[in-house]
Amino acid sequence: MHDLPRQQTLRERLTQHRDRLRAAYAAHATIAELLRGQTTFFDALLALEYARLQTATVPPESLSIVAIGGYGRSELSPHSDLDLLFLAEGSAAESAASALLYALWDGGVEVTGVVRSLADCEVILRTGEIRAQTALLDARSVAGGRVLWEAWQTRASRLMESRRWQQYFVRGKRAEMAQRRQQYGGSPFLLEPNVKESEGGLRDWQTAWWIGRALHTVTRPEDLVGRWCPRDDWDALHCALDWLLSVRWGLHTIAGRKQDRFGFDQQTQLAAFHEGDVVSPVPLPPEAELMRRYYAAAATVRDMSNWCIAQWCRSRWQRRYWAVRLAAVSRPWAIVHGTMVLRPRAAWTALDIEQCWQAIAQRGAVCPPETRYQFRRLHQTLHAFTPTTGIGRFFRHVGRIAPLLREMHRTLWLERFIPELTRLRYRMQRDAYHCYTIDMHLIETVAQCEWLLTAPPQDLPPHADMARRQLEDPLPVVLAALLHDIGKGRGRPHAQEGARLAGEAAQRWRLPPETIALLQFLVRSHQLMSRLAFTRDLTDAVLIEQFADTVASPERLSALFLLTLADIRAVGPKVYSPWKGELLGALYARTYRFIQPEETTTEDTGLRRQALVQAITALLTPTESAPLVERWIDGMPERYLRQMSPEEIAAHVALWYTFGEVPVALSHRTGSDGRVTIDILAHDAPRLFAKICGVLAARGMNIVEAHAFTGTHHFVIDRFLVLPTDRYQYAATWDVVQKDLADVIHGYRQVAPLIDQRRRGFLRRPRRISVSPAVTVDNAISEDYTVFDIQAHDRLGLLAAIAEAIYQCDCHIVMAKVLTIGERVQDAFYVQKVSGEKMVEAGEIAQVTEALRQVVREG
Repeated sequence: MHDLPRQQTLRERLTQHRDRLRAAYAAHATIAELLRGQTTFFDALLALEYARLQTATVPPESLSIVAIGGYGRSELSPHSDLDLLFLAEGSAAESAASALLYALWDGGVEVTGVVRSLADCEVILRTGEIRAQTALLDARSVAGGRVLWEAWQTRASRLMESRRWQQYFVRGKRAEMAQRRQQYGGSPFLLEPNVKESEGGLRDWQTAWWIGRALHTVTRPEDLVGRWCPRDDWDALHCALDWLLSVRWGLHTIAGRKQDRFGFDQQTQLAAFHEGDVVSPVPLPPEAELMRRYYAAAATVRDMSNWCIAQWCRSRWQRRYWAVRLAAVSRPWAIVHGTMVLRPRAAWTALDIEQCWQAIAQRGAVCPPETRYQFRRLHQTLHAFTPTTGIGRFFRHVGRIAPLLREMHRTLWLERFIPELTRLRYRMQRDAYHCYTIDMHLIETVAQCEWLLTAPPQDLPPHADMARRQLEDPLPVVLAALLHDIGKGRGRPHAQEGARLAGEAAQRWRLPPETIALLQFLVRSHQLMSRLAFTRDLTDAVLIEQFADTVASPERLSALFLLTLADIRAVGPKVYSPWKGELLGALYARTYRFIQPEETTTEDTGLRRQALVQAITALLTPTESAPLVERWIDGMPERYLRQMSPEEIAAHVALWYTFGEVPVALSHRTGSDGRVTIDILAHDAPRLFAKICGVLAARGMNIVEAHAFTGTHHFVIDRFLVLPTDRYQYAATWDVVQKDLADVIHGYRQVAPLIDQRRRGFLRRPRRISVSPAVTVDNAISEDYTVFDIQAHDRLGLLAAIAEAIYQCDCHIVMAKVLTIGERVQDAFYVQKVSGEKMVEAGEIAQVTEALRQVVREG
């Protein structure tokens, strides 16, 4: 209790210090001033606390307080942990160090401390874990015995001079760097990066600096200038690091805690704070301007870190070897052992540049960090470059195009060949769908397109191998993969604008007219196939006919199919799924058969139904008779018979046979892609579809597709496709679902309380993106149904609310396709009047549209 005033004083000093820093940040103090203020405060605080420890029981030279980690580098953000190492000799010193740690914790300081002797530290540096060794490299004396600190410095220097230790440490840090980059997305251009750990983050340069320190190459930042890089490169790196540190400082300040993830919410708040500080060559929204500067800084840090590590790890013998090889080459460049090497201080012409990049494309040469660095320096000095030939020749080497584009992008040369991409560099896409900036998404689409064109057939999505064999020339598809989003950010529909820009670029590259026409069609229509596959009834003959008229030929259909697959796969690692591949493949196959029908005889509907009865009867046990099957088939709509296989219909007949007096029967099965198909049999009743949707939502099922089939025998089969949930792998859980369905259909329970009960069990997450609710009508896509497309924020029970609103307008849902992209839903509903007729009156359609708008606005 006697330490309570001391703890209160420490807390008060800490609170006052944080208030001062918050005020300084609000006043736009530089990051150097903020970091210096943070470090100075804690240095003084620890010196004062150490002075209070000086008693007769603690000899002055038996305890030394050492800053490690971010504190040792003087890079403490507002809520970073205070990493301390207590060098202690003797039990009294160890006890005093522990007491000081407890005092700091009690005073509210976020401190991480360890107490070790000199011998312990020597063992860690010699044979310890790589992270523990790294922490010792950042050590900085703060307070305490100087003799003890200097003794440690002497021991550490002697150990680090060992060539064996250096090789072990450098190998470990490079492996750690590669693993960390992969873990955090493998790209600096993520829409929500981690400022510290993502590729191009602060940890990249820290790793390079640790390697340089371990190899005794650099001891101060100034050592880089002159010998390893020019002054302007060092200034660019210094500015980039300061920007990342200031962003991290802002994240901590906004969150009031340790926060390194640069999410959409934080981008909005920091953009408001930095508005006016960032100047972009293209007018952009504040968030986009802020992120453009972040991506430029991250690219600089990544590239300079890679270059420095490569330079510092290259041996003297390797430098001499490359110098001898380059001396014998007359051109400014050479490919040695599959590696592109540039001669230093060589005179370059535009033709040399084109031939160099063409050689990389033809031979698949690798560009090491040194070559990338030289390419960037060349880009800065060769201002008058104008391509003499088109980049189209680079796209003839399928399988090597994406690596070439990545190198051209990293070295800033891509826009020299394709100026239309200049506006898209580091341009973010603020939605929950994409994971990368627009420029990186385009390059990733090319990579996915190359994979579709070259992968073994057994690895491809359905029908992809058939589609690629229909292509006479893959060039238009690969070019469309690179240019399909080139029209974004120009204030007009990007597909139409992109088709115009792609046509101009293709004419500049002197491509044949037929190639230009196909390229423009692909860019203009690159969203069409996915929209139809994910939001429309693929068994509708009118849909297939209209889509076939649009694509017009098997080659255009195949090219669009491959581009659509590549585009979806390039959005992010978890966006594409086998279910989406099946839907796209089904649309492709049905349209292909419509364009090139096989020679088949027209079969009478009555004969086809009779054959179907025979096939289903053969699948059932002898207890079920053919008349029962006939009654079931005669009572179901033609759409049901087209969509269901004989095995599925047989299962429904078996459900019907055992139905009895229960209000609902349920069957479920899990497909190879993990999705669960649920078939629910019930008596036709008002609001039946809405009630079932509500129960499934209340039980945690994410519905992605739904079909309602109503028979003339007054029975309904509703089919739902839901995403897999671990809870529903047990039969007892399905019994609960069936009981809930029975209670709700009978009227014993209401849907709303079930949904409210589930809603109360989850924390409401803040919305990360803004979705504008919208309801549109398509009354031409189908002869029998009116299609309503809905865009809204996802929420629990939305599908049930939509079904209820449609029922209140004397209509019912025949089919629903639900596409959820992060927080945004894009649903399509095929709707008929209760009488079974299509809506044609404008007043009827307007009534349903307004009811649906009211539902989506409520969310």
